[in-house]
Amino acid sequence: MGTGNKPHLGRCVMSCELDFYWTISSPSCQGPILFLQQNNISFNAKKFDVRTQENRLNEAYGLLNPNRTVPFLNDAGFTVIESNSILRYLAEKYTSDSYWYPREIHSRSRIDQFLDWMNNNTRKSFQELVHLFFSWPDPMKRPKVIEDSVFGCEADWAFRLVSGLDAQYKFIENHWLNRNSYITGHYPTIADLALWGDVKFLQITFEEFKLNTRFPQVKKWIDRMDCLFGHYESSKQFVSVLSVMAQQFQLFGFPMTRSFKPEYDSDIRMDRQRS
Repeated sequence: MGTGNKPHLGRCVMSCELDFYWTISSPSCQGPILFLQQNNISFNAKKFDVRTQENRLNEAYGLLNPNRTVPFLNDAGFTVIESNSILRYLAEKYTSDSYWYPREIHSRSRIDQFLDWMNNNTRKSFQELVHLFFSWPDPMKRPKVIEDSVFGCEADWAFRLVSGLDAQYKFIENHWLNRNSYITGHYPTIADLALWGDVKFLQITFEEFKLNTRFPQVKKWIDRMDCLFGHYESSKQFVSVLSVMAQQFQLFGFPMTRSFKPEYDSDIRMDRQRS
């Protein structure tokens, strides 16, 4: 599992025409802004407050980015949407053939595989779960069941999402991090940056994903990432916002295990008994 060259800081790049649109509370914004900071790339930070739907209501932003989402990159008129695409673009342009996104075909393929797997698994489940609790913070008003092909015609929505994330964490634990310090090898790549925000969000706000003994490799990985990138002001602000959100969530139906069905969570209860 190669990862390219030995880690090094990127050269200081002056790019006054590079605009990065983001919001502090979004996990998907964390990867690109950490990459920009870690590689000393000069950029203009354009912060939005998505809680007030500023990105949706700002007409000028809508003309620039019809998708109206964040993160969003505008490089002197060339625009890039989607967090993972932004990471690929920045790595290719500013740190070509570095350990972040090496050109060696096997190393790059491993990174691309993870980014695509992540979009279709952990990020999708994570976004649905956050949408559920943001849209219906009061558990008494929250939809209880949905059509589900795995658990039958009806399944508890929150349970389906949490159990899906649980299985995906196990796959990260046993496959991606089985023999690696980082997702694709012994050095961090854009794959690690892409995942950090999502895992950090869940670790702080969701009781079921505090990690501890349940996912020891993921726990070691997040600790390594925190040591590398936790000192940035954007990271500190992100964690601070999440801590406030966690307190709010606990008032409305948390911890998540309250929605778990006992016939499906025996392994979780056993882990808790051991810890």
